[in-house]
Amino acid sequence: MRLQVTSSDGRSYVCLFALALVLLGCGEEEGKVHAKKEELTGAYQTKFQKGIEELELRRDGSYVQSFVTNGTTSQHSGTWKVEDHFLGGTDVILVGAVVSEDAPPETVEKIGDRTLNVHRRSGKLALALNEVADWYFIRKD
Repeated sequence: MRLQVTSSDGRSYVCLFALALVLLGCGEEEGKVHAKKEELTGAYQTKFQKGIEELELRRDGSYVQSFVTNGTTSQHSGTWKVEDHFLGGTDVILVGAVVSEDAPPETVEKIGDRTLNVHRRSGKLALALNEVADWYFIRKD
């Protein structure tokens, strides 16, 4: 037996699928979200065992990481970019970031690219460092 789908039936399935995608993406629910670069610029903060890290994403595509540990502040800067994933939300990529912020003070600073998934938490944008550990940069403004 051969199943035959007419073109109007095929269009109906495509329309239903497109409608489902639109409805899934329109809510203010918690979790991964899509965001434009303009929405992401601003100041974020997270806390570690040994201090606080602040992250400023600037409109010109640069960022500044500030680390406050035992009353001492250090800074690092670089560039950032946005990657959109069709079903997976938006990622912020920090190029050449400090990735050893919670390491013991005597260790060598590690530099690398850091991927932060964009989320919505309590109505604010947040950048996920580690979703499993519940570590997020929370928007300050």
